[in-house]
Amino acid sequence: VAISSYAKYCYRKLMKAALTGAKKGLQKPSLEEIHHARNAIFSPSMFGSSLEEVMALQKERYPDRQLPWVQTRLSEEVLGLNGDQTEGIFRVPGDIDEVNALKLQVDQWKIPTGLEDPHIPASLLKLWYRELEDPLIPHEFYEECISSYDNPEAAVNVVLGLPHINKLVLCYLIRFLQVTHSVMHCYEDLV
Repeated sequence: VAISSYAKYCYRKLMKAALTGAKKGLQKPSLEEIHHARNAIFSPSMFGSSLEEVMALQKERYPDRQLPWVQTRLSEEVLGLNGDQTEGIFRVPGDIDEVNALKLQVDQWKIPTGLEDPHIPASLLKLWYRELEDPLIPHEFYEECISSYDNPEAAVNVVLGLPHINKLVLCYLIRFLQVTHSVMHCYEDLV
């Protein structure tokens, strides 16, 4: 790998750390996390990358997928653990050390096993969205979004104007939130 590649990679990571702060959690980084970080330039992360980079990363493994594997896999995990029936699923954070451990697994394309708390994959899913290199709704759409908040037709037009991958990811997220939200309302109505 060329020195310039290392420099660009380190610069991006430093800029990200400057914006988001250091890794959080009670435990020090595990040996596995240190090994993964040392080799990260050779195996880029799905976290902190652009949507285009995430799709390129998964192209060899999942050539027919239209959505990021990390997004759909973590969403399925939340639902599989009855996260749609868990109060505060996106408000209550999962244990940060378990979230960091799951992040490492997911970044190595491992399907999570042994999870019992839906807050863990939900927290990691939120982290993935938050750490996208570019926001899901790009900056150039910000003003239009703000001015269209009370106009459904204009809001739909904003979504239709998004880059294709952003539109797909956003629509999946909206549908996922509708599923988790509607089940919670049905549950609250019964109680």
